[in-house]
Amino acid sequence: MKILLHDYHGTPHHFALSKELAQRGYKVYHFYNAEEGGPKADFSVDQSSNLFVFGIRDIRVKKDSLFKRYSQENKYGNEIKRLLLKYRPDVLITANTPTDADYKLLSSAKSLHIPIIFWLKDLRGKAAHSILSKKYKILGEIIGRYYLRKERSLLKYSDHIVSLTEDFLKDLNSWGIWNNVSVIPDWTPIKDFPVLPKDNAFSIGHNIHQSFNIIYSGTLGFKHRPELIWELAQKLKVHDDIKLVVISEGFGADFLREKQKASGNKTLVILPFQEYNKLPMALASADVLLVTLEKDAGEYCVPSKVWTGFCTARPSLLVVPPNNLAARVTKKINAGFVVDDSVENIVEKILQLKRNKLLREEMGRNARAYAEAHFRIDKIADEFETIIEKVLNGKK
Repeated sequence: MKILLHDYHGTPHHFALSKELAQRGYKVYHFYNAEEGGPKADFSVDQSSNLFVFGIRDIRVKKDSLFKRYSQENKYGNEIKRLLLKYRPDVLITANTPTDADYKLLSSAKSLHIPIIFWLKDLRGKAAHSILSKKYKILGEIIGRYYLRKERSLLKYSDHIVSLTEDFLKDLNSWGIWNNVSVIPDWTPIKDFPVLPKDNAFSIGHNIHQSFNIIYSGTLGFKHRPELIWELAQKLKVHDDIKLVVISEGFGADFLREKQKASGNKTLVILPFQEYNKLPMALASADVLLVTLEKDAGEYCVPSKVWTGFCTARPSLLVVPPNNLAARVTKKINAGFVVDDSVENIVEKILQLKRNKLLREEMGRNARAYAEAHFRIDKIADEFETIIEKVLNGKK
């Protein structure tokens, strides 16, 4: 059986699923956008005879221009449509794909009678409507509603939907979608993130092994509130032994770099994305792992960087809506603090953790225990295998 798994971002846990399915005897084609920014899986591993990895190149989607983005995403859609027609899998799994590109992919799969499993990671239409209506007012409202309608049609195209949280079911039900939906929470490949000491080659190399480090690692777009991170850096600069380390690239990192250059703030350390095999050491350099998310985004996004942080046995400081799945889990297992967006409250929690090593260690142990219990790829692959068999039987 041939499975095509398209993960636009090229993230580690999607690739982990492809590897596991290939080891079970499926022929897996794993496609991703090699030009898209953000942390990537380690695709350098030896590919088995059943696993074929393709990084799609030369199509970089520029997100700073609405109309260029539309054109480039359609161009990308034409490319993945071409690959679908070339390899003609028995099943298509699609994740994280821009809506216009996904429309081309799914409509082609539908015309070829290829079963579609839609891996719902974010409510992209809802996100587009929220962001564009704020940024472009009336025009943004019109465009946002267009993407809401398009997202609904894509989900209705699909033979099965895998949602990463039960929180999305309310929206699906309101759109008349309640059958053939499964909930499989996100995870991180735990074997790739062993618990490491803070004093390591990364922390020593960047001279942060002796400071108290708050680390933000991952995509830093509008919804991640880079302006809040800057306010935090300004508040923390009175503490000479604290470093706020941002490991990111793109809009948010550029914004922080410009602010730092103008102010001379030495608390803030800005580093580029790290190679996947260096990321465990980078995260182990943290005393606290920071995650930020604007209030509206909590309705359509679950920050997966939280699960990676759990693997490292470090406490999390989440500045996210309290009803978000990541916040609920973190509070339930006592793996960190969830705070509002008051900079004073954030600083208070940082200083509390700084003073209390035993609390940091307890939260870190709780986080790691959760990861060990919930991030087993064999169990997760079992669930996907059941769904694959179901959609194939439904097509017979």
